[in-house]
Amino acid sequence: MSMFKALVIAGALATGTAAAASPAHLTDARYLAAARCQVLLSSSALGPVNSQAIDAVMRSEDRIHSTQAYNRATEVRETARNDVRHAGVYARQELAAERNGACQSLIPVQTVAQAR
Repeated sequence: MSMFKALVIAGALATGTAAAASPAHLTDARYLAAARCQVLLSSSALGPVNSQAIDAVMRSEDRIHSTQAYNRATEVRETARNDVRHAGVYARQELAAERNGACQSLIPVQTVAQAR
């Protein structure tokens, strides 16, 4: 796992409870983590998961963040796609664990309820 991925995951986990308490928008770091999670959640290679909630989060956040953050999120998405595309069995398990763990903290509870 790259240093950037480790930092994004650690940041997402560390601020997961704080984000649940505040209705504010995602910070740039959490926005980039959410961009990665959007790919992981929508990837059929990792198993079926409903990605509507993260898609809704990203639609609202894309309008708020700077052009630089948006462009970096696009790069993060492409890197995540490559990670999934080239992942072996064990790497897929790690990616699925990231999707089922750290990524869930980026989706507000009300958004999950609306996506169902």
